[in-house]
Amino acid sequence: MARLWLLWLGLAVVAPPSASAVVVPTTQTCKPARVSLTYVIPADWACKGPYPYGGVLPGTKAGAVSPASVVTLSILATKTPANASISDYAPTIAADVKQERSQTKDMAISQGTTTIGRSVPAALVSYRLSDAAPQSIGPRGALLRLDYLFVVQGYLYEFIYTAPVLAPGTWTAKDVSEIRTSVKTIRFVIKS
Repeated sequence: MARLWLLWLGLAVVAPPSASAVVVPTTQTCKPARVSLTYVIPADWACKGPYPYGGVLPGTKAGAVSPASVVTLSILATKTPANASISDYAPTIAADVKQERSQTKDMAISQGTTTIGRSVPAALVSYRLSDAAPQSIGPRGALLRLDYLFVVQGYLYEFIYTAPVLAPGTWTAKDVSEIRTSVKTIRFVIKS
């Protein structure tokens, strides 16, 4: 009888799980139907389908958007020669942006090399545009954009992160950290 009483006392002392014990996910994995890859985004972002859903760019196969559409991810994929190298594309993309935005009064553009996923070679083209069409990119008429380009399985992929500049300055540290973390999570579905 004493053991039963001790068991009952032990059960009475154990508190029910609290709300703080519930684990809330901080990330989610997007698995788009139109491209053979997956990527991880913060839990408060939304995975998006192809254009025109979620404010992604025309031609987009998939994407994502952060809360209040502060950052938008557009993913493009184009068939390319099997022996193509990413180094073949970065200068062309930078030149195309300069030509496309030749009427822009204030433009800063840079390009470099990086990696995405599990050490896949990539190019990073980044730019800030000002005095562009405010209705298309934000109330102050400025846009920040980071283009990660890489070639895998005969496709040139572009992960394009854009954000309107709502106040003077650049990307917030949180935005940059989330973007860098996301591009490191890109994984490819092996085609048979």
